[in-house]
Amino acid sequence: STTISSDVVQLSYTVPVSNPVQDVSGNDASSFVGVTATQADCSTIQTGSGPYHGALVGTKYYVYNYDYFGASSPDTISVIDTVTNANIGTITVGNSPRFIIPVGTELYVFNQDSNSISIIDTTTDSVVNTIALGRYILSATLVGQSIYLSAAATPAVLVLDTVTNTITATIPFPAFNNPGASFLVGDVLYVSKGSDIVAIDTLTNTITNTIAVAQGGHAFYLVGTQLYALNYNGGSVSVIDTLTNTVTDTLAIGGQPLHATLVGNNLYIANRVNVFVVDTTTNTVINTLVVGSIPSGSALVGSLLYVLNYSSQNISIVDTTNNTVVDTVLVGTNSTQIIHIGNQLYLLADLVKSNFKTFDLNTNALTVCPLSHALVYSAGPNGSITGTTFQLVADGADGTAVTAVPNAGRVFSGWSDGSKANPRTDTNVTSNVTVTANFGAVASGGGGGSGTSGQTIDTTPVPPPAPDSGCTNEPCS
Repeated sequence: STTISSDVVQLSYTVPVSNPVQDVSGNDASSFVGVTATQADCSTIQTGSGPYHGALVGTKYYVYNYDYFGASSPDTISVIDTVTNANIGTITVGNSPRFIIPVGTELYVFNQDSNSISIIDTTTDSVVNTIALGRYILSATLVGQSIYLSAAATPAVLVLDTVTNTITATIPFPAFNNPGASFLVGDVLYVSKGSDIVAIDTLTNTITNTIAVAQGGHAFYLVGTQLYALNYNGGSVSVIDTLTNTVTDTLAIGGQPLHATLVGNNLYIANRVNVFVVDTTTNTVINTLVVGSIPSGSALVGSLLYVLNYSSQNISIVDTTNNTVVDTVLVGTNSTQIIHIGNQLYLLADLVKSNFKTFDLNTNALTVCPLSHALVYSAGPNGSITGTTFQLVADGADGTAVTAVPNAGRVFSGWSDGSKANPRTDTNVTSNVTVTANFGAVASGGGGGSGTSGQTIDTTPVPPPAPDSGCTNEPCS
């Protein structure tokens, strides 16, 4: 039950005199020395190729496997039970799933290379419908019962009615300017388009404003009535007043602003080099935090901001109460997505992998296997054990029953730790248990074999007869 930090451990083990184990060739083994064993990895969840992002429905997390380097063939959604971190299902969808939009009990999966939508019923975890779009979707936003799709090829925003699963409107964009990321504020949908941001009135499905920014908005963050558009290629952040649809400020932070997290009035913006702390009441940079190499994602848990660093394969933990990096934890993965679920973080989008890592927020480390204990039961001479003689149980859990069975003419006399229980079940186990069942001889009852079979020998001393006084007739004096 000792925690081992290395990946490989050396075992030295000597088997008991009775009931020896067998080696791999089937021969009785008296000992194992220097056997190499790989430590169990409980921080890794197996998926399809290229797990990128997903959607949470109840306790199930649906991960779409992007398979960036794979062949053009149907890809999959991996269904993860977030309580046990087990992969409990695989759903085949179209080629290169790129977005997931939950709508009630259904998931709309947008397949980039097959230009289609796979609709999954999360009560059965099966595809119930497939919609052919005929064009590549760049982003999707749910507005009421409709999904607004930024479509490439023939630049337009498509409006999909999720009740009928039909396109009910097409909002054209100027040629050679594909719509990109989108964000809803009230009834207005803001859509990135080249070096502009287009405002669409979703009540009339018409473009009402075109707002010039620097090199397009890569991502949007709303603070009050101010919309912060991260201009990935322009190295800046445009601040848009959503009441007037005008740019009121531009923050030159350099680099390539990729993502941000709002903490109170402060917006933490990562530009693939550092994390800049912007006071949104004054729109000024009040701090610059040096983290790992290429910060690519972040998640806020309480007052701590967990910044995932792609190239340095670590997480910088920032205390947002004083804007200091309080810890750096190696995670060993080139992930770009960090998802907060319960008491853990999912580290996704290492596209060369078919798995992803989990991070335990209770320990601020990669998830380790839960503490467990070994229950080892063996039989001494003249008996055997029924039940599972080697059990591995979680800390505080119960084992299963084992029974000591004596050979003919023998009886069970107790366990080596003093217990007389038979059958025996160890409960609330908090340490390893190794015990031997002991067996004793039985008497036939004496008198030339008569008596009850299996009677235990009575070793209580018998007092001697009273001495002879010589008196044969009563009364004696």
